[in-house]
Amino acid sequence: LNALPLTLNGKMDRRTLSTPEQVQEEESASRQSARTPTEELLLGLWGEVLGHSQLGVNDNFFSSGGHSLRATQLITRVRTLLGVEMPLRAVFEDPTIASFAQRVESTRRLGEEIQISPLVPMKRTKAIPISFAQRRLWLLHHLEPGSTTYLNTERFRLLGLLDIKVLEQCFWEMIRRHEILRTTFEMLEGQPIQVIRETCHCSLPLIDLTALGQQAQETVAQQLVKQEAEQPCNLEQGPLLRASLLRLQRQKHILLVTQHHIISDGWSNAVLLREMTTLYLAFTNGQTSPLAPLPIQYADYALWQRQWLQGKVLHKHLQYWQRQLQGASPLELPTNVQHSVTSRHQGAQYNFTLPTALSTALTSLSRKEGVTLFMTLLCAFQIWLSRLTHQTNIVIGTDVANRTQRETEQLIGFFVNLLVLRTDIGRDQCFQELLQKVRKSLLETYTYQGFPFELIVEHSLLTRKKVQDPIIPVLFVLQNMQEQAVQIPDLTWEILPPENIAARFDLALFLQEGPQGLSGSVVYRAALFERSNIATWMRQFEVLLSSIVARPDALIEELKISTNEEKEAKLAQQASRAKRLRTIKVKEFEID
Repeated sequence: LNALPLTLNGKMDRRTLSTPEQVQEEESASRQSARTPTEELLLGLWGEVLGHSQLGVNDNFFSSGGHSLRATQLITRVRTLLGVEMPLRAVFEDPTIASFAQRVESTRRLGEEIQISPLVPMKRTKAIPISFAQRRLWLLHHLEPGSTTYLNTERFRLLGLLDIKVLEQCFWEMIRRHEILRTTFEMLEGQPIQVIRETCHCSLPLIDLTALGQQAQETVAQQLVKQEAEQPCNLEQGPLLRASLLRLQRQKHILLVTQHHIISDGWSNAVLLREMTTLYLAFTNGQTSPLAPLPIQYADYALWQRQWLQGKVLHKHLQYWQRQLQGASPLELPTNVQHSVTSRHQGAQYNFTLPTALSTALTSLSRKEGVTLFMTLLCAFQIWLSRLTHQTNIVIGTDVANRTQRETEQLIGFFVNLLVLRTDIGRDQCFQELLQKVRKSLLETYTYQGFPFELIVEHSLLTRKKVQDPIIPVLFVLQNMQEQAVQIPDLTWEILPPENIAARFDLALFLQEGPQGLSGSVVYRAALFERSNIATWMRQFEVLLSSIVARPDALIEELKISTNEEKEAKLAQQASRAKRLRTIKVKEFEID
C-alpha cells in the first residue's frame, strides 16, 4: 500500500485492509510462471535489471522499481540476447513480461529482426579520435585554459581499519584496468586525439591531521579540498586522475579523488566505488583481482561511435532534431544581472525536501497515468518555468547516461549526453493531457538520445542571443543511481556531498528519490540569482506539485504556484509600492 487507509477521525480503517489470504492470492496470480521460451528469457532479464528474484509474467516493470534508465538497460539486453531491436517506448506501452513478449514475437514474425553491429574491440588506428562528448570539453578547455569548471572532486569517508598500501594498490589496478584513466589528449594534423599511455604515475599522498583538534581538522580539510578542486589539469600532459588521503583519526580518513570530466561521469563514479571496494577486499585477503576482464575500452567506443554515426544513421538523427528544434529559442530567466564571462561558473546550491505525503502522491499519480515519476516531475517543472518566464515554448536539457550498449555499463569514461527537451505549454489543456503529450514526446526523443549534443551545436540547431549566453540555460535531472555507502569487513566507504559547486548551467534542478520521499538541490550561478529568489521559486514548485496531485484534471492556467498567504503578501507589496509612487508624484507636483 502507498498509505494506510484512515477513518474520518484519522484512525486506521482496518475494515478496508486486505486480508493476508487475499494478498497471497493476488501475489500468486501476478507471479504466474513463464509459458513460452521468450517469457522465460525475459523473466531472467527483468530480474537482472530490477534486482528481483521473484517476478511473474504479469508484474509491471515500473511498479517493480523500473524507470527510464533501467528500461534502457533492458532494451540493450533484449538486443543482445534475442537479437531484436525494440524501441524504448515498447517498455512503456507493454510494461508486463506477458505483453512485452508478445510484442517481441510479433516483431520477429513481421521480419523486423535486425543485425546490429556489435560493440567489440576495434582495430586501433595510429590516431584514435576522441568521442563527440569529449570534443566539447576539449574545446571548452582550450577556450578557457586553466579552468576547473569540469573537474570533479569526489570525497569518500573511510571508517575502520585502513591499509593504505592496499588502497594504493587498488588505484594502480584501476589505472591498469581502464585505459581512459591513463589517457591524455594531443593535437595531430589539427585534430584532437587520444593518447593511451602504457603506464601512468598515481601516488597516494597521506596528509596527517590527527594532531589537530576537531574544529581545526574541519577547517584544514575544507581548505585542502578547495585547493584540490582549484588545481587545474593539463589535458596534454596529465594526469587526469589524482588522489590524496587525509587522516583525521586512526580509523577515520577522507579520500579525495579528482578526475577531469573528459575521462569520467556520474555513472563512472559508481563503477569506481564498486570496483575499488571489490579490489580492496580481495587484496587484503592476499587474493588477485576477481574482476572479469573488460570486453572493450573507451577508445573502442569512440571508434565505434564515429563509424556508427554517419551516412543514413546520421541523416535520420539529424532530420529528427531539425524537426524537433525548428524555431526553438532558449529560456529567458529573470536574472538580477546580465551574464558575465568572468563569474559565470561560480555556483551556489540550495537544498530542499518535499513532504513525504506529496512524494507518495506523485508516485501514485505517475502509476495511474502510466508514466514514470520523471515524466510527471518534468511536466510540472516545465509548467513552472512557463509561469516564471511567461514563455509557452519551453526548451531545457536533461542528462542521459547514454550507455545504450551493454558493453559500456562497466566502463569508466565520459558517455553522458545532454538531451534537449522541448514542450509547448498550452493554457487550454489540462495537466493530464499535457502529461501524455510529454510522455509521447519524451519516448520519441529517447529513440534519438545517441545523437550528441555537440552535433546539435555544430549544426546550429539551437541559437542564442549573445555569445556568452548558454545554449541550454536550464537543466532538470531525476537522479536514480546513487550509491551512498559500501560496507566491507572492518571498513565502510561512504560518499560525501561535494563542497565546491561549479555552475555549468544558469539553473539546474536535481531531484532524488529516498526513503523519506523526494529531496532536491538547485545549483545556480551565484552572480545571476539571489538565494532568496531560489527559495521562493522552489516553494512555488512545491505548491504547484501539490495542486497537481489534488487536481490532475485541472486546466494548466488553474494550477496554483503560490499559497493564499503569499498572494495576499504580494498584493499588499504591490499596493504599498503604488502608494509610494503616488506620493512621489504629489511631491513632484508640489515642487513644480
